[in-house]
Amino acid sequence: MCLVSWDALPISESIEKIKKPPTEEIITLRELRTLFETTSTPVAYCGYEPSGEAHLGHWSSIKKLITLSEAGFRVKVLLADYHAFLNKKGSLEWIRRVAEYFKHCVIAISGDPNKIEFIFGSSFQLEEEYMADVLRMSLNLELKDRWM
Repeated sequence: MCLVSWDALPISESIEKIKKPPTEEIITLRELRTLFETTSTPVAYCGYEPSGEAHLGHWSSIKKLITLSEAGFRVKVLLADYHAFLNKKGSLEWIRRVAEYFKHCVIAISGDPNKIEFIFGSSFQLEEEYMADVLRMSLNLELKDRWM
């Protein structure tokens, strides 16, 4: 559970914080401002497939998540352990250990275990309601000669 508490920054300060590198682009500043004006706590989300060691490539996205947290976002990180298992990256037991390791790497980078909420894919992806949604969605998918 993410237990972040902060003194809300003025919207303009939050936006300036978000605009700093490594941010390359904000689709529209107006939408970002509207998000702050209409949402008590906006949510930022990022997902990672825990299939090996954390590396420098993860650094910039994790740092940006921390910046978003400091700017007033509730930050959620999906550790897609079940995806890694389905992608044959190792046994589910090994991948879960890697996911825990990755979680601790993110906490170490953030410096605060309460800045980010972690969600393990395996905690919901095998539940009946989720699988029913997946199967309903699959009824609307059609490959029809696209890959031939």
